[in-house]
Amino acid sequence: MLFRSPKSVSLVYARADDDLRSKILDAHDRSIEAALGHLERYTLDQSVRRVSSENGIRTVKREAPRNIIAAKFQHRSSREMDPQLHTHTLILNLAERLDGSFGGIDVNQGYKEAKAIGAIYRSELASILEKELGFSVERDREFFRLSDVPYTVEKEFSKRRMQIEEAMEKRGWQGREASEKAALLTRGTKPNVDNDALLSVWQIQMDRLGFDRDDIEKMQKKELSNNRDRSISGLVEEVVEKALIDLGMRASTFTKEGLKTKFCEHAQTRLSASEIGAGFENFREFKNLVALGVDKSGRERFTTVQIRQLEEGMVKDAKELGQNKSQGMSKKKQQEYFREYELFREKDYFNQFGQKREFSLQADQKKAASHALSSGQLKIIDGVAGGGKSFTVGAVKLAFEAEGYRVRGMAPTGKAAE
Repeated sequence: MLFRSPKSVSLVYARADDDLRSKILDAHDRSIEAALGHLERYTLDQSVRRVSSENGIRTVKREAPRNIIAAKFQHRSSREMDPQLHTHTLILNLAERLDGSFGGIDVNQGYKEAKAIGAIYRSELASILEKELGFSVERDREFFRLSDVPYTVEKEFSKRRMQIEEAMEKRGWQGREASEKAALLTRGTKPNVDNDALLSVWQIQMDRLGFDRDDIEKMQKKELSNNRDRSISGLVEEVVEKALIDLGMRASTFTKEGLKTKFCEHAQTRLSASEIGAGFENFREFKNLVALGVDKSGRERFTTVQIRQLEEGMVKDAKELGQNKSQGMSKKKQQEYFREYELFREKDYFNQFGQKREFSLQADQKKAASHALSSGQLKIIDGVAGGGKSFTVGAVKLAFEAEGYRVRGMAPTGKAAE
């Protein structure tokens, strides 16, 4: 598991004096401990196996761990020798039980919640940096940043990020998964470094960019305060609302792990690690959350009240449209339009030898197109991948437009929409 501080935090660490640098390292370590504590208490709460055998029957029980075992390896630079405070954490698949004995641990749930645990680390780090060290923090997509660190300085010391983005652009990739794949493709070996020498080089470079220790001192507030404008319960409700809206923009259903990840991401700059743990403990009671039962893979799925109402409305509309009979197109006209479509598609169609070929709708494609053009305001065509659905819909489009209708196509992906 990797715990990586935001780039703005790494830059302030690199340019700070010895005292502040020590405090930032301490904040980083404490945040990791808080995240691992959450992992131990909430994520792996029933993960330690105890195997027993009686009368030839093998039984496996799961128990809570008293302590998980983890080794931490701290680094302060990226592979491209930019400031990057991060810690690699190796969690053993062995843990102490409550009775002092040891047993194997099932870490699968830890994998499922890895992104949430990373967000909990960042939430605790943001909380410490703001409350104890006086920095102003703000959300930055699924992360956070120190508000007063110039973007120009961040960009100058983000050579690794630029490598990944260039690789993605070259291949036409988008999204988080593509970013992770590009990171693996472009990853070089990590050289041995002299941290003190590297620190001196960074500080000289930052001075040239106009980012020095005086700027960092100005970034820290003169008066530190733990007061909040809203109560913890109010903040939790706000975080839940934002998380559910975010999830609903991407999918109609989601798992507990998906909800927890978004909850933790939106909690950054609002809640600490302990507040996240307490706030999510009774997640089933979240307002607007609807449990849907277990899917085929055995994972419980959820949706929101709003999405449920939207889908119920869609079903209602579909039933009403299905009952409304519009004037259908005659079979004779359909056949005329199908032939016109085939001739239209044949114009520029040649085989691999440059010979002109006939281009015709197959019997099942004509049947599907005819179904779409017959009476009724709602029609559904279902087909396997590569079955010619797009080609068939082209004939439907030509027929409707010839009859004076305006056709609008919609699809879940950009390529399909084209």
